[in-house]
Amino acid sequence: MFSTFISMLIFVKYKMVVSNRKAYYVLTLIFFIALIARMGSLYTGTHEDEGENFLAVTRILDGQKVYREVGLNRPLFMVWLMKPVIDSFGEGLTSLFILRMVSCLATASICFPVFGLGKIFSNREIGLWAALLYALEPFSVHFNTFIHPSNFYVVFATWAVYLFNRGLYKKSTPTGIISGLCAGLAIIVKHSGLVILAYFLTFFVFYKKFGKHKNENFSVFMMGVLISCIL
Repeated sequence: MFSTFISMLIFVKYKMVVSNRKAYYVLTLIFFIALIARMGSLYTGTHEDEGENFLAVTRILDGQKVYREVGLNRPLFMVWLMKPVIDSFGEGLTSLFILRMVSCLATASICFPVFGLGKIFSNREIGLWAALLYALEPFSVHFNTFIHPSNFYVVFATWAVYLFNRGLYKKSTPTGIISGLCAGLAIIVKHSGLVILAYFLTFFVFYKKFGKHKNENFSVFMMGVLISCIL
């Protein structure tokens, strides 16, 4: 959302018009820019948090107990992600490289929902600026490579928010259900993902009361979102 706001300021000064087809070509290019920018950190040293999380998951896979201070309050998703890689390639640098590459791909994909949110709330041009700013934002470029629950939490949370708004805009209950699934995965990855439920419920209250474009099936839509999230 911050990227979208900054993009609006840029758009006011440098107006441009992009067709829908060209916008997706540019968005694909931005995705690869984001991916290449993050790949530059694949060979950097292990971050402290990344080392703790990697150690915690390997201990879980070995059947050991992991205490809260290790850094993973609920590492279910990380176990699912890391287990097949570690089983196949061991606990060495090869597994570290593969898992970091997965993190790069996942976080680079955030360009797509960022573009989508910009398009929903403003226009295609704003969405492209927002996606580009996210792709090159220094903090994200540096830390998105690391194997950390926060990275995957942001991926699922961003997709959940985008699909939720798209489902409302398109009046599509199936899209809302997918949004709920993404929100559920965000909660599995990290407990702070529960804040997404607060977002959904707040939106429900205000949309029902002040929404200009009422959806007759809005209650069914919200039930689909919440039930799929809980499941």
